[in-house]
Amino acid sequence: MPPPCLIPFRDQARAHLAAARVLLAQDGPALRYACLELRLAIEALAYDTLQSYGEDIGASVDKAHGDWQPSRVLAALAEHDPIGEASLGMALYILGPNGERGEPLVQETDVRLSAEWAGKAHSAMGSFLHQRTINQLRSGKAIDVTVLRRKAGEVIVGLDAVLASKIPDIRRGMRFGYACPDCDGEISVAMIVLMINGEARTTCETCGAVWRAARAGSDGKPALTRMD
Repeated sequence: MPPPCLIPFRDQARAHLAAARVLLAQDGPALRYACLELRLAIEALAYDTLQSYGEDIGASVDKAHGDWQPSRVLAALAEHDPIGEASLGMALYILGPNGERGEPLVQETDVRLSAEWAGKAHSAMGSFLHQRTINQLRSGKAIDVTVLRRKAGEVIVGLDAVLASKIPDIRRGMRFGYACPDCDGEISVAMIVLMINGEARTTCETCGAVWRAARAGSDGKPALTRMD
């Protein structure tokens, strides 16, 4: 069966971030709504990271598709991909006649959210969304607008760094191509998962057969085992 359509989470995150900027320029209740928009942006980017792994994740991580807390989503992925939270750089060079490396033609970084940062930022923005407690109301303690704007600004800096990447989810494009033993259709396996775990789950795009791909043996051929 064909893979599910990708949800444009990064576009949604940009929209939430833009709305937050507008709201932060205002006063009163608008500031709380700015915090909500920033929380939604964090959630969208966490879901985008999860979505980028496609079918390469196992059942223990697959349940994260129903989890709304970004820190839990990213923590589950970290168990699946030990370097999933690390920013990954890519550079393309033209080699000289003797193999020497020239100036980079492309040099970009896929900046990732970490579970720790997402959890703290999400919680920080959420702290401004709750009803004031009895003690706070009785003491006349209002929301510190200066602190709110400072913390929101810190979150915006982090989100901007992720959204500025020109090669988001680069791991999606790093794949090995195989031929399906059943129908000779195309099978692709995430390179990063295969390198780290030694195996990865994949589905034939033609017949829908599900396979477990293991690292290539001495003959250079992948070991594919039918899973369904």
